[in-house]
Amino acid sequence: MVRRFAIAFCVFLCTINYTFGQKFGFFLNSGLIRLEGDFRQFKTIQDSIPLIGSGSSISFGIGTFLQVPLIRNIYLNNNFSIRYFSTNIEANRNLSARFDSNLVSNKFILEMSGNLNYKSFQVSYFPSLQFQIAKNFFANAGISIGYEFFTPKNLIYYEKSYIKGLDFVSSTQEFTEGKHQFPIIFTFDIGANYTIPLNFFGLFRFGIAPYFSFGFVNVAKDFVADVTNLGVNFYIYPERIRQKRQPIEQIPLPPVEDLLPKPPLVIYQDTTPISKPLETITVDFVGIFREDGKERFVPAEVSIIDQMYDANVPLLNYIFFDYATSEIPRRYNKIHSPTEFNIKSLVAKDILDVHYDILNIIGYRLRQKPNSTITLVGCNSKIGEELDNIELSRKRATEIANYLASVWEIEPRRIQIEARGLPAHPSNPNVPEGSAENQRVEIYSDDPEILSHITLVDTAYSFQPHSLRFYTKWNFTTKPILLNIIIRSPLDTTKSMSLMSKTIYPPIDSFDIELQSVFLKDFLNFPLIEFELNFDFAENQNSNQKKIIPIMVKRQISIEKPRKNKILLPPFDFNSSVLKQQQIDFIQIFKPTISSAKEITLVGYSDVIGSSDYNFSLAKARVDAVEMYLKNAIFLPSKIVSSSNSQSNTSIIINKKAIGEFDQIFDNKLPEGRFFSRTVEIFIDN
Repeated sequence: MVRRFAIAFCVFLCTINYTFGQKFGFFLNSGLIRLEGDFRQFKTIQDSIPLIGSGSSISFGIGTFLQVPLIRNIYLNNNFSIRYFSTNIEANRNLSARFDSNLVSNKFILEMSGNLNYKSFQVSYFPSLQFQIAKNFFANAGISIGYEFFTPKNLIYYEKSYIKGLDFVSSTQEFTEGKHQFPIIFTFDIGANYTIPLNFFGLFRFGIAPYFSFGFVNVAKDFVADVTNLGVNFYIYPERIRQKRQPIEQIPLPPVEDLLPKPPLVIYQDTTPISKPLETITVDFVGIFREDGKERFVPAEVSIIDQMYDANVPLLNYIFFDYATSEIPRRYNKIHSPTEFNIKSLVAKDILDVHYDILNIIGYRLRQKPNSTITLVGCNSKIGEELDNIELSRKRATEIANYLASVWEIEPRRIQIEARGLPAHPSNPNVPEGSAENQRVEIYSDDPEILSHITLVDTAYSFQPHSLRFYTKWNFTTKPILLNIIIRSPLDTTKSMSLMSKTIYPPIDSFDIELQSVFLKDFLNFPLIEFELNFDFAENQNSNQKKIIPIMVKRQISIEKPRKNKILLPPFDFNSSVLKQQQIDFIQIFKPTISSAKEITLVGYSDVIGSSDYNFSLAKARVDAVEMYLKNAIFLPSKIVSSSNSQSNTSIIINKKAIGEFDQIFDNKLPEGRFFSRTVEIFIDN
């Protein structure tokens, strides 16, 4: 029962870590505390010679912590704890060796002692800055402030004196001391933190953090003591749990006409020799070509047809900077003269490479439009060195203005510079990826053509046959089996992907595999692929069977006039599925092309920030928003049918697909790739 509770508790902590993206957990505390103070602070003890008392004790405590990333290798660690310790603060002073009755005029104190019984129950908050020195090792420093709940029990004061004429006199007094008006403990703490690089039970990890602190504590109503503490914290926190993401189906592309000769039906017979098990399965397969709702069998040899088409992509009007610097990153292409730039060369580049030429694209268009002006808005992440650093934002915008003026000879009067903290529509500043995206300069213009889209040349892939149908023959009917199907290339053992894993019962006669969902980019260039079918019998391991089926692959280039177009919408705002005016204007540019389409395919994406399930839902919401706008503003509702219904000469089919972050179309390591991933692709088939 205890073990189940511990596992459930760790899973709960993992859920917190997964939701907030921070390191969260608990710790145990133990330390050696020393208190020291002058008893003359009590009004009942009046003397000119110090009476310093001290006491030591072992403390015990528990607490919780939350680690929040700030900037590179620096974190804010928030500790909340409760602690208990008990000690006696004792002081003794003996001046008997200096006593001479002949020299005493009135009174001479021979001995003094004080004893303060002190019990403390503290609740404290300790924020500290942690600097990551190496993997799993941190140095930290901060302040701690706590509140005292226990009141000192009592003060016992003993005094032995010599009074001239009365001889020696001793007295003992006991006072009940009240709680201090401000019962707090305040310390400055330094230490280190080491996380053990092992995962325990697949659920949590441990860390150890020795520390040293010094400060003061308001012990009693009239007594403040200096406090030093040497201790150690033992941390426990859950390892962040992520489910393994399985590949999902690729976007189905409309088929091209069959250009291959139509040979007679050929069925491949698997002749792989296997030992005779108790149960046997025979596998045959053929290719299936679909046309006008009918199926036709073709040889099981795959042809991939490449067809070029136009891809209309937006110009992302942001330039991103590294942390705490105004230098334009090297990934942005900078030239020395306008003659080095050829605008026509962009059509053969991919989208990110086009974006890295944005400085030259803006400069070229400003020269073509001499009456146009632009506004550069410098922004920062408001974290660390960038906090309230408006001057840094201004320098970033000025760097871009200087480049346009010096290389492209754009008059300074045509460039307006503004500076602010976070952008008007910021990314999440609480995660490193969001902070990097906020370190940017935004470009705006009074002429839409300065920031207009660019048309690139892209490639679509279609497959002949469309599917492979596998026929199975079983010599038994009463036992369930587990079927696993893997596609791989024997030419590169690192390229493999699981296609199916499910229990089959009762036996099935056949099943289909759509090639469009199988041939990811990793498999397009191999002349030979293999399907590995594993049949696992839970009741009889000796009957397990494996079938290896090779398939030849050919590449062809279509000579037909392209019937396709692709539109990549401008990025959605971070964590948003609401269409912006910029996206609506972008769709309106292509309204004639979209409205004349026979079939539309919408594919939604997201960046990798956040959970994969949430990002998938966000991508789906973006697709739904685009579909709703197309239905209301571009098409007549009566012309729209779903992909499953029959299509008339005047109807339009709209297909929808949400990908999320599963199959990234752009590298999300840099801000540019994450921004372009917050989009919807519109495939148009005319």
